[in-house]
Amino acid sequence: MIAFLKFIGLMNAAVWLGAVVVYAALISPALVSAEMLKVFSEARPAMAPAYRGLAVEIVAGKFYWVHFICGGVAAFHLLVEWLFTGKATRTLMLYLAMTMIVLGLANGVLLHYKMKELHRIRYAYLPPPVTNKQVEDKAKAGRMFDSLQTATEVMHWIMVAGLVVYLWKTATPGEQPRFNSTRKFKS
Repeated sequence: MIAFLKFIGLMNAAVWLGAVVVYAALISPALVSAEMLKVFSEARPAMAPAYRGLAVEIVAGKFYWVHFICGGVAAFHLLVEWLFTGKATRTLMLYLAMTMIVLGLANGVLLHYKMKELHRIRYAYLPPPVTNKQVEDKAKAGRMFDSLQTATEVMHWIMVAGLVVYLWKTATPGEQPRFNSTRKFKS
């Protein structure tokens, strides 16, 4: 049973790391690339940046669900491993898992929600007459959106580094069992 638990933990860590790497290295840069803007420009040039932003929102929302599921499985795995083995969970493993879960929640819930709101403000239609305050609000929302986008990208790479360590720690054997075998004392 313990071998099965270790296998589940290892597979979860590998899937979690793989998902974050693929999203951070391939999907997210592709969605905000000039090529994607060109694809959306063919349909409706004036709305291309807005469409690209909506595509990022949709894909990011799906990615964060994968992140939350893997984080939940990791937390459950650490709890079950602790219950079955009777030894304390390795502190570094626990801190890494919880840090990755908190980063994912901050990124996927707080920042993602705020970026949706800023995207709506940035690309909102302004009926005439347009005031200077409305133009300034749109520009401010654009700047804030760009800085939050950079912050999420940095957080993704921090998660990659943390998950590499988490996968490594999951793959390497831990301490010896808490209770010694009785064979050792037979004469």
